[in-house]
Amino acid sequence: YQRRVRGDTKIVFSADRRSLVFEEVSQQQSGSYFCVAAEQREYLFESSIHVDLAVQEPPFIPANLTVVEKTSTSLHLSWEPQGDIAADFYKVVQKPGDYEITAMENDLMISELTPYTIYSFAVSAHNRVGDRGKSSALQTRTEPGPPSPLVSPPPYTVSLTLLHSTPHKLTM
Repeated sequence: YQRRVRGDTKIVFSADRRSLVFEEVSQQQSGSYFCVAAEQREYLFESSIHVDLAVQEPPFIPANLTVVEKTSTSLHLSWEPQGDIAADFYKVVQKPGDYEITAMENDLMISELTPYTIYSFAVSAHNRVGDRGKSSALQTRTEPGPPSPLVSPPPYTVSLTLLHSTPHKLTM
């Protein structure tokens, strides 16, 4: 037996026919349901149960990933959560290197970067259900760093040998 309830939600029996399975639900289908099972034999047997359904979804992809502040070796990133589904944590992917950094809030300070280098970042929001994907990538360059210390070249030894000989006189 299969029945559609509230839009695209499907309610079907499990394979062993001992339970009902709600399929293709979204957060909008969260609510109270009342299930009644009846069987007509010699008498009418009826059983019912009240069920509160709380559908959980992953948080939406964060937006507006921006650089708040930057130095030659660090970047302070910030982003805006979207929708009304809370994130438990965020993951920021840094390239080059494909580093994945976990943040508990909607901002992150990244340090130990190389001066005057281009980096790319994307962020995703996660909860116990999962995630919906990464934000658009943000590309930025760290500030130039202080000049590298000058290194003197090693001393060179130059040797020059001059040979002198008297020219020969040509006779004709």
